[in-house]
Amino acid sequence: MHRISSTSGGWNQSEGLIFLEQTPAPFVLITAADTDIQTLAAAVTKLPGSFPALRVANLLQLQQQLSIDNYGEQVLEYAQVIILRLLGGRSYWGYGLEVVQEIVQRNGRTLIVMPGDDAFDPDLISQSTVPLGVVNQVWQYFSEGGVENFVNALQFISDSCLLTAYNPPPPQPIPRVGLYEWGVGSGEWGIAEQGSRGAGEQGSRGELELRSSTSELRSSTSELRSSTFEPDESTSELRSSTSELRSSTFEPDESTSELRSSTFELDESTSELRSSTFELDES
Repeated sequence: MHRISSTSGGWNQSEGLIFLEQTPAPFVLITAADTDIQTLAAAVTKLPGSFPALRVANLLQLQQQLSIDNYGEQVLEYAQVIILRLLGGRSYWGYGLEVVQEIVQRNGRTLIVMPGDDAFDPDLISQSTVPLGVVNQVWQYFSEGGVENFVNALQFISDSCLLTAYNPPPPQPIPRVGLYEWGVGSGEWGIAEQGSRGAGEQGSRGELELRSSTSELRSSTSELRSSTFEPDESTSELRSSTSELRSSTFEPDESTSELRSSTFELDESTSELRSSTFELDES
């Protein structure tokens, strides 16, 4: 696959005009997804040596009309099969689609137009020049994703458009989610097959140690919470002492009452003494 080489140019550099510099090839694929480009780069290495050359362009670098016209003249004019993966429908890249359709009609080439996601778009697919069944199967290859599906998609397009005989299998479903087993691996990941069991045991041991540490942390947290509530007992004792202090503060009132009582008795005695003195004076 020919890597994308881009250079800035044009009359107004502030507009960010980009010209894609590629050599012509029988297959041209235009997409806005970087994952498509990366997967195709891996898929090309698994294609047979006799497979036609392929060029891939990023749709995001073909936004200005001048860029599209230049790419059409330099690359698309010589392509035998043009594949478009568009997000957002035909209006997202309206001018580019018109240019491609003119080239295909003028040169009698093949055009495959499909959505860039898993949402079926009859209007977009109808812009293709091949039967609907062919476009639908190519779209399923790309929607499922994966290197093998991309390899089979290119071979299927070649069989349908260039009359080759690769006979690839139908699209293979790829699980959307998966389960990773700890410690299970192969030599490709740098883990020896003999040591996979040991790695699994180490992983289990590490998991148990992690759980043990988590339990200890929870226990320490509980002890911390318990110690946080202990000062309440000291507070209760302090409150009790304060109550006793308050009680002792009121005790002098009783002594004061006794003192007042004694004073009253003294006053009575003084009165009696005065009475006796008065009687003595009379005598």
